[in-house]
Amino acid sequence: MTAHTKESSRRRFRPTLILGVGLAILAIALVLVGCSSGSTTTTAAPSGTPTTGGGAAGGGGATVEVKMEGMAFSAQTVTIKVGDTVNWTNMDQAPHNATAVDKSWKTSTFATGESGSVTFTTAGTFPYICTVHPNMTGTVIVQ
Repeated sequence: MTAHTKESSRRRFRPTLILGVGLAILAIALVLVGCSSGSTTTTAAPSGTPTTGGGAAGGGGATVEVKMEGMAFSAQTVTIKVGDTVNWTNMDQAPHNATAVDKSWKTSTFATGESGSVTFTTAGTFPYICTVHPNMTGTVIVQ
């Protein structure tokens, strides 16, 4: 009788344990999604160390739009002036980001319809990739 009671209590405990673990995983997933969503603005500083913030990019320069669609950046190469901003918008179902090959700047990873931007404060050629899909490549030329 005692063995039967222990087995019975184990069966009642398992669904509760599974439910608790499932809820914990769900909570962690929601926190991670919340941390990676939304618009991102990054400034490519002369030192190579980006400054990240939210909202509109400062500097008063022009903004060039690049779409992420069909698992590619469109336009793949953009030419801008110092102080201009590039804004990437994800049009795909898959998450994407834009990250300098030399890791000097990056956007957050964002879902469909979300966007992020980088304001370029120094001249140069900046090749970049999507770190989620490294076959997605692009280049920003700053004059």
